[in-house]
Amino acid sequence: MKKRALIFSLLIVVFLGCIFYFYAFSRIQKEKTNLYNDLFYRSNIQAETIIDKFFEKDTDPGYFEQALEKISRYEKIVDTAYYDNSGTLIYYKRDSSLDAGIAAPTDGSVITRASEFPFAEFKKGYARFYYSMPDKTDGDIIGYLSITQDTRHIEGYAFRAWRDRILTFFILIAGLFSFAYLMFYLYVIRSSALAVDLLKKIRKSVDSPIDLPNDIFPFSDELNKEVAITVQSFLRARQSAREEADLRYKIIDSTWTFSRLQRFFSSRLEGRKVVNVSNREPYVHNEVGGKTKVFQPAHGLISSLDEMMKACGGTWVAHGAGNKDRAVVDQSDKIFVPPEEPAYFLKRVWLTPDEVKGHYVGFSNEALYPLCLMTHNRPIFRNSDWEHYKTVNEKFASAVLDEIEYEKNPIIFIHDLHFTILPKLIKEKRPDADIILFWHHPWPSAEQFSILPWKKEILEGLLSADVLCFHVHHFCNNFTDTVKKELEAKIDTENSAVYFNGKETLVKHFPISIPFTNLHSATLHDPDKVKTIVGEDIDDLRVILGVDRMDYTKGLIERLKGIEQFYDTYPEFKKNSVFVQVAAPSREAVPKYQQYAKQVLSEVERINNKLQTNTWKPILFLHKQVKQEDLVYLYRKAEVCLVTSLHDGMNLVAKEYVAQHKDKGVLILSEFTGAARELHSALKINPYSAGDIVNALNQAFTMEHSERKARLEAMRNKIVQYNIFRWAADIFDSLFSK
Repeated sequence: MKKRALIFSLLIVVFLGCIFYFYAFSRIQKEKTNLYNDLFYRSNIQAETIIDKFFEKDTDPGYFEQALEKISRYEKIVDTAYYDNSGTLIYYKRDSSLDAGIAAPTDGSVITRASEFPFAEFKKGYARFYYSMPDKTDGDIIGYLSITQDTRHIEGYAFRAWRDRILTFFILIAGLFSFAYLMFYLYVIRSSALAVDLLKKIRKSVDSPIDLPNDIFPFSDELNKEVAITVQSFLRARQSAREEADLRYKIIDSTWTFSRLQRFFSSRLEGRKVVNVSNREPYVHNEVGGKTKVFQPAHGLISSLDEMMKACGGTWVAHGAGNKDRAVVDQSDKIFVPPEEPAYFLKRVWLTPDEVKGHYVGFSNEALYPLCLMTHNRPIFRNSDWEHYKTVNEKFASAVLDEIEYEKNPIIFIHDLHFTILPKLIKEKRPDADIILFWHHPWPSAEQFSILPWKKEILEGLLSADVLCFHVHHFCNNFTDTVKKELEAKIDTENSAVYFNGKETLVKHFPISIPFTNLHSATLHDPDKVKTIVGEDIDDLRVILGVDRMDYTKGLIERLKGIEQFYDTYPEFKKNSVFVQVAAPSREAVPKYQQYAKQVLSEVERINNKLQTNTWKPILFLHKQVKQEDLVYLYRKAEVCLVTSLHDGMNLVAKEYVAQHKDKGVLILSEFTGAARELHSALKINPYSAGDIVNALNQAFTMEHSERKARLEAMRNKIVQYNIFRWAADIFDSLFSK
């Protein structure tokens, strides 16, 4: 908007400048012409006087010396000269006080233009006027006369005229724009600011009344009236919605929405502060092109938790990893987010490179992560990583404790395997704090977990939480089996609780979902967006889509082999379909991930070299981050979404894809994902079997429209019934009901 306003203003200045220039140019040229004509007129008078008196003196040559001597002393006369009829200079008189750079007449030059007499010769700084002297009796030329006038005052006048007019123009422009800005400010900017403040108050207010001014738009009483009516109608409608939400938010069968979750927190938190803790932050500040810009990571979990925090407020504690994160926080290392509509605080914890390497790269991703996921990758246990892991947990504990220092019965919501001992560290200092920990990965079997050298410390840390959450019931069973094997604890199977050291911990499953209410079906407006994202025109091709992190648990190599075998088995799908894989870089500091990325890219190159033609290649591989809003275009374009995770806690990509289709998409889903236990209408596959992938792809492409629609409807209904809003409400309700 500002750029357009600037361009519009510049166009106005250019337009007015052109009008001013042509008007000033014509006026100044006219004045210059008048001044030159005046010189010519005066020279003519002087020349006629001299010539007439010369004939009265009976052509006395001495007369010219006296006459020319006299007029050469006149103001603005540079020189005078008299020539005989052959053009020979007889007499020349020059004003010695003037610039010597003005050239003097020369013999013979005057005779060359005798036929044009009288005429004027204009040079820089002077104008020379020539006259012939015909004999009154026979008309023969008896001599010539020249008078040179100084014209520098005319050029000086032109310079001053341009200077004064330009100055006047800029004064007028400044005055005009000052007046225009004042009017624009009073009638537009000020009115817009008042309107924005009013809308913010309306949006943020819950029960407080709104004072509606009656002069928001001073230039239009009618507009003020319509705004007032609209605002009052909106307030009444929202009040009705609140009253309905108050009646409905406890009804299990009604759809959970953001507003319903807000009402849930408003009625159940009773002033208690919520602190959300994760390793990854929801908003990152980085320097781009010399400017600080804020980014939201393209991560389904982070987006979902962001919606929850907007609903309940409070503080999100996370590792500050952006290169400009420190520059934007306050003295408490906090910033109010989201940027466009702040709803909660983000508190950043600063880690050293060694701490990141030991805590995140080492212990979290090379020890716990492969331990939990059955992907046949051996975990790596290092004492140094464990020490860094404890140090980072202590740093986060300190940040959380600072945040809840003056809070009564705060609620701490901790996420994932990065903070297994954090609940114990917090409980030791604040036993009144209620702690929820959500484990976002599968929990391994008791036998698998038993190889971990620090298993007792981790189990004791987790059991310090009041509610311990997993995606599916099977993971809960694995956890309780592990506790039975490793600790002296009581397991209450009926109430899904573990009693350890005199403390009760609920162990429950809450399958995480997405913020989907079956209402967000906005039309996509950019027809070329898919081409921009992918880099090639695939508009006429049937698209198979994969969206994952570059992670060995996602089964990318198995997926690629399945794609290769699919085109070998069903060549009729060549050239009219394509496999698009988005593989966002992930954990690039971990050697295992570096090696895996090379293997995947090598496999893509091999298959493309084998199958591609001059006009088609089977795989378009995007090894980059793709924004969430851009993924929507790919989801809508894809006829098939292929999820081949070898082991996965949930897999939100499957749910995101289903949410973007009503009747034409087909989801192929690994049976080893948590989502497979909810989305029963997906085509289930064993990702280790290339044959399963081939058969599912063929079934997807040949499936009847009615079957596609029925499968999608069943899955969409499941996601609507259990979306992220209900997920959050159920978790907190389990704590409140404890």
